[in-house]
Amino acid sequence: MKASKLRYYTFALALLGSTCLYGGQTHAQKSTSIISERQPVAFAADELNYEQNGDVLIARGNVELKQDGRVLRAKEIRYNIPDDKVEARGGVLLIDRQGNRHSADNVILRNKMRDGFIQELQTRLIDDGRIWAEEAEREEETFRFKKARYTACKPCEDNPDATPPWQLSAKEVLWDREDQMIYYKGAWFEAAGVPLFYSPYFAHPDSTVEQKSGLLFPSFGFRSQLGGFYNQDYYYALSPSQDVTLGAIVTTEAGVVAKAGYRQHFGNAVVEVDGSLTKSERIDDVNNREVKRDAEARGHLSGKARWDVSENWRVGSDLNFASDEQYLRQYDFGYEDVLTSRVYAERFEDRDYFQARVVGFQDLRTDSFANVDQPLLLPMLQAESYSDPNAAFGGRWHWRGSLLHLVRDGNGQDTTRIVNDGNWQRRVVAPMGLITTFDANLRADMFHTTDIDPDRVNQGQSQEDTEMRLFPQLHIRSELPMAKRAGSQGDFLISPQVALTLAPNLGEADAIPNEDSADTQLDITNLFDANRFTGDDRIEDRSRVTYGMKAGYYDYEGRYADVFFGQSYRLEDNDNPFASGSGLSDQYSDFVGRFRLQGWKTGFDYSFRLDGRQLMANRHELNLDYRGDRFDFSGYYLYLEGLEESSIPQTREQVVAQTGYKINDQWRLRADGVYDLGDARTGVLRSSVGFDYTAECYTLTVQAHRNFTDESSGESDTSITFRIGLKNLGAFEQN
Repeated sequence: MKASKLRYYTFALALLGSTCLYGGQTHAQKSTSIISERQPVAFAADELNYEQNGDVLIARGNVELKQDGRVLRAKEIRYNIPDDKVEARGGVLLIDRQGNRHSADNVILRNKMRDGFIQELQTRLIDDGRIWAEEAEREEETFRFKKARYTACKPCEDNPDATPPWQLSAKEVLWDREDQMIYYKGAWFEAAGVPLFYSPYFAHPDSTVEQKSGLLFPSFGFRSQLGGFYNQDYYYALSPSQDVTLGAIVTTEAGVVAKAGYRQHFGNAVVEVDGSLTKSERIDDVNNREVKRDAEARGHLSGKARWDVSENWRVGSDLNFASDEQYLRQYDFGYEDVLTSRVYAERFEDRDYFQARVVGFQDLRTDSFANVDQPLLLPMLQAESYSDPNAAFGGRWHWRGSLLHLVRDGNGQDTTRIVNDGNWQRRVVAPMGLITTFDANLRADMFHTTDIDPDRVNQGQSQEDTEMRLFPQLHIRSELPMAKRAGSQGDFLISPQVALTLAPNLGEADAIPNEDSADTQLDITNLFDANRFTGDDRIEDRSRVTYGMKAGYYDYEGRYADVFFGQSYRLEDNDNPFASGSGLSDQYSDFVGRFRLQGWKTGFDYSFRLDGRQLMANRHELNLDYRGDRFDFSGYYLYLEGLEESSIPQTREQVVAQTGYKINDQWRLRADGVYDLGDARTGVLRSSVGFDYTAECYTLTVQAHRNFTDESSGESDTSITFRIGLKNLGAFEQN
C-alpha cells in the first residue's frame, strides 16, 4: 500500500548529465557536434569562440544543446574547462526528457553538471503544474529551493501574472532523491493569495516512492452522534510486503477511538487485520424502548487471510466482530446488517470443485422481528462435478453434493442435512429454430433435526426427528425465437416459451426444517426454473406447465424496447409448498411481466406481479433513468406484498430518487432521498442535498445528510460535510 502523499514537483538541474565537452573552433560557425563521455551532444549556435588560451568556450546567439531527449537553450553559454563550470545566461530554457519546461535568467552548473545553481526559476510541468523559486541549488542527489511556490492552476490568459486560485509556498524546500523525501520549512497553503494553513515543518514522500512511513491525510467534520471529530492515521512501512497503520478518532461527544491495522503479503498468501477500541455510552433497544447504557468498552475486529497452497488448493478465513449493534454505524466503520465469519478450504481441478467451511454470523439488526438466534455452520461441505460437453448421450451430466451441520447456542433448532443431486441436460435445436432443453434430475436428501420447536410437535412427541427424501424430476423447456428485419436499423423479435415439469408428490414438508427457503418469491428471473425455491430445504414437487411470451424491437446501435409476460400452472392443487405472498401459493401462479425501454439518454424498466385470478397487484418495481446534458435523474419504486413465514411479513413500499442539475460548467446541484410508503408509514428515511463546484484546478463539495431512524440502530444521524479537491494533490475529479 502507498502512503497518502502531497505531490510537489521539482526538476533535475543537471540537464545534460555528466557531460564533458571537447573540440571546437575559434571562428564563428552555424552548427557542430560535441562528443561526451556518455551520449553525443547536438550543439548549435550563431557564434562559437574560445577565450583565455582556450580554457573558456563561449557560444552566443540562439544557443541550443540537445542530449538524450533533453534540451538547453540560452542567448549565451560559457564553459570554463579547467573549473568544470557551465554558465547559461539570458532567456535560459531547459526541457527535460518528460517534457517539463524550466525557465531562468541565470544557470550555473559544476562538477560535470552534477551540481548547480539557478536564479529566478519558473517551471511549467506537463501536468500543468507551475513552480517558482528565487534560488535553486543541486548537490549530487539533493535539491534545495528557496522562497519556492507551487500550483497546478493554469495561468489566466488575460493576466498570466495573476495570483492563482491556490498555491503552496515555503521558505525552503529540500528534495532528497536518494531518500525519496521532500522536506518543507515554513510552509503555507494559500487560497487566492491569502495564507490559510501554516506548518513550521512538513515532510512527505516524493512521487517516485512506492512505500514510505508517515502521517496519512486526516479527515474531519461533524456528525450528530459524534459531535466534531478528527480522524488521523500513521502509516508505518515494515518492509515492501508488510505494513502497520495506527490511528485515532477524536470526538467531542463520543470519546476517543484507537485504531490499528496490519497487512502482510507472502507471495502466495496474504493477511489483513483491522480493529478499534473505545469506551463510550450508547443507546440500546430493550423491549422496543430506547435505553441509554453507561460507558463501556466497545470496539470491532476484522481480519482476512488467504493462502494459495497450490494450483488446486486454497485455504483462508474471514473474521468479523463488533461489540454491539450500533458501533460500526456510529463510528462509520461499516453498515452491514449481519457480519459473517468463516474458515474455508477449496479445491479446483478441471470441472470439479470442493469446498469445506465453518461459518458463523453476528446479527447487528435492532429490529425485533429480525433479531433472531443466528446459527453456526459446523461444518458445511460442498462438491460439484461436470462432465465434458456432449459426453453423456449427446448432453452432459452434473453432480452436486453437500453436507451441512447447523448448530444454535441457545434453545434453537439444530439440523444436519445431506444433499445428493444428479442432473443430465441436453440442448437440441430443431431445423425450424425450435430450441429445446431437457433436464433430468434425481435428488436424495437426509435431514436429522434435534431441539425441534415445541410448538411444531404434538404433546409427548420427541423433539428429535430424521427424514429421508427421494425426488426425481423431468424438466423440458422449449423456445421458438422468430426475428424479422425492420429496415436497415434493427430487428423485431418474438419468442414464445413453454416448459413442462414432471415430478411426484412429496407430501407435507413440515417435518423438514426450513432454514434457507422462507423468502422465496416469484419473478421473471425464476419463472422457468425447475425448482423455484431459493435454497435446499424445500423442493417444488408435483407437475406443472409454465408459459410465457417475449417480444421486442432491437436496433443496431443499442436501443431497444421489449416486453415479457408469463405464468405457471400446477396440474394439481394439493399440498402446495409455497407460502402465501410468494406468488406461487395457488394452483395458478401470479402473472409476472416486464417492460423495458432503452434510448440514448432514457432508461425505463418496469416489472410487475399480478394475482393469477383477480389480476390484483402484488408487486411493482420501477426503475427510471435519464441522463441529459444538464439534468439527470434516477428513480426506483418498489411495492411488495408481505411474505408469510419470512423475516419480512409486512408489505413494503418505497421510493428512492436521485437527481442533479448542472447550472454551468462549474456549478452542479444534487439531491437524493428515500421515502417509505409501507405499512409502517414512516415517511422520509434518508435525504441529502448538496452542490459541487468544479474549477480548472480545484473542486469544492458541500453536502447535508440526514438519516431518519432511531438512535438504537446506530443510523440516526445528521452531518454536514465539506470536501476540497486540489489538482495534483489529491481528491480532484474534473467532469
